Amino acid sequence: MQFKNQFFRIVIYIALALGLRFLVVDRILEGAETRWLQAAAIALIFGIGIGYVFRGTAKVIEETTDVLKDRTKLAGGLLQAFGTAFPDMVIGVVAALISLRVRDADYVRAI
Repeated sequence: MQFKNQFFRIVIYIALALGLRFLVVDRILEGAETRWLQAAAIALIFGIGIGYVFRGTAKVIEETTDVLKDRTKLAGGLLQAFGTAFPDMVIGVVAALISLRVRDADYVRAI
């Protein structure tokens, strides 16, 4: 039962993040003419993003680390490092490679 609950929470976090990205940012933030609507959209993004998605994702990572720590007998810090730092490193390397490819065509985007 715990696995289904965790999976459902992860699906909710992903759906909220996608909704923030494609609905709020694309439709409201970029298409808004008035400053107060843009400010409200930014506050909504920060409120939902930080208040719910980030904290919920961190909680899922922490619970998963606890389960893996008990099953594999590895240190929790090592597992959290692989779970959080390694994906960030991969994203950074991919962003650097894309930046190098784009630098000739669009220098501003490459930066």
